[in-house]
Formats: sequence, structure tokens, C-alpha cells
Amino acid sequence: MEYLAIVEPAQDERGRYYGAYFPDLPGCTTMGSTLRELRGNAEEAVSLYLDALAETGQPVPEPRSRSLLVSGDRQPTGRRTERRPSAKHRPA
Repeated sequence: MEYLAIVEPAQDERGRYYGAYFPDLPGCTTMGSTLRELRGNAEEAVSLYLDALAETGQPVPEPRSRSLLVSGDRQPTGRRTERRPSAKHRPA
């Protein structure tokens, strides 16, 4: 199974690094000095997390999270959009 990793760059007094967390695996996080190191650490973190679930008889969550990249390049139109509930979701 493949799980989505959210990767965030960070920096502290020791320098720049990358952190990652997995929305479908609560509490599973990792970090690395480079993206290459982060990938290896992420694979190990997920593997250890899933092993721990199996050892304690807990269910393994199905991967559900997806990613979507959106562009902020569009100029605002000035129009407001509003979502209205469909008829089956409107209060009676």
C-alpha cells in the first residue's frame, strides 16, 4: 500500500531539513536532511508503523488521502461563489 506523505521544508539552528507526516497514519512522522534521506526514512517509518499495528492487533488503515496541486496564478474575478446544499441536504 502507498500512503500520502505531506512534506514540509524547515530550518533550525542546525540547518535546513525536511519533515513529513502521513494523514492516514496518525502520529507517523519522520524527517531527513535531504529529500533523498527523507524518502528512505519515510518508507522505514511507514513500515515500522504498520508492523506495530499488526503486532498489537490493530486494523491497518486503508490509504484514503490524495493530493491536489492548485495554481494561485489566476487573477480574482471579483465574483463570490456560494455552494448551496442540494435538495436532499436542505433542512425540512
